[in-house]
Amino acid sequence: MLYRLYVSMQRLAGMIPRRMRWRIGGFIAQAVYWLWPAKRQATLQNMSVVLGLPVRHPRVQRTARLSWRNYGRFSGDLFDLPNHPPAFYINAITDLTGPPLPDGTMRALQLVDEARALGKGVVITTGHYGHWDVAGMLVASRAPLYVIAEALPDERLNRLLQEQRQGMGMSVLMIEDALRPMMRLLRAGDMIATPVDRPVPPNEGIPVTFFGKTAYVPRGLGALAARLGAAIVAGFVWGDRDGGYRVFVNPPVVITPSGDPDADAICATQVMFDALERMIRQDPTQWYMFRPFWPHAQDATPAPTPVATEATAHE
Repeated sequence: MLYRLYVSMQRLAGMIPRRMRWRIGGFIAQAVYWLWPAKRQATLQNMSVVLGLPVRHPRVQRTARLSWRNYGRFSGDLFDLPNHPPAFYINAITDLTGPPLPDGTMRALQLVDEARALGKGVVITTGHYGHWDVAGMLVASRAPLYVIAEALPDERLNRLLQEQRQGMGMSVLMIEDALRPMMRLLRAGDMIATPVDRPVPPNEGIPVTFFGKTAYVPRGLGALAARLGAAIVAGFVWGDRDGGYRVFVNPPVVITPSGDPDADAICATQVMFDALERMIRQDPTQWYMFRPFWPHAQDATPAPTPVATEATAHE
């Protein structure tokens, strides 16, 4: 059932003009926002923390609603992705990272090249922000990219999404069995990518400071990057009002080992979340986080302050 629905939506998306898809997707998503109290409350609580304002503040209310509207627009575009080649999206990207190189190379991609040149693998991190599949297409246009994804209940849909992402230049690793393949790929100097904003209970994750409060997130990716010396590159792609895309990529970061693996894992993960926080502050309505991100406890202890160094490629 889910597979057939998804295929039908993809076909339908290819027949509807984009701005009409935006209006339809935005309307449906906002309807879900109003009709699903638990999700609405979670979104409001998250935006309250992001904006530093009470849940009932009009700005918090508006930002939460607009994040659902943007998610509906994103979903309309997501269904349409397989209907166009990657170049269709890549050519619509404006690079806000910096001026292009003399040969025309995007500065964003140059930073990815610098990270690859270090030779210890690259961990590309983003969040549920903007259009992360378009971000993947951009990076995959430079070198093979392995993306980490959660398995869906419908196996046929899993296979379809894997095939479609492969058509976009990306290979998929299912998160349930990704640890060993990730280690192998990073040791071979390859690139892996995933959104990092996945909250977990305190007893299942490590602490990070996110918008001034302690949140708990999975340990694995940060621990792996710190242990193997992989370069961490945080990057984001989001849509603009004109139908194009914008990209911003942070310089690669490598964690300096401290001798304490737990502290190093927290340090690496904090780097990822500092970059995500800076991006969300620019436009919170692009962050699609509809489950509670921070523990309810108000007296949480801040996470340790990270210490990291900006990496540079060796000539």
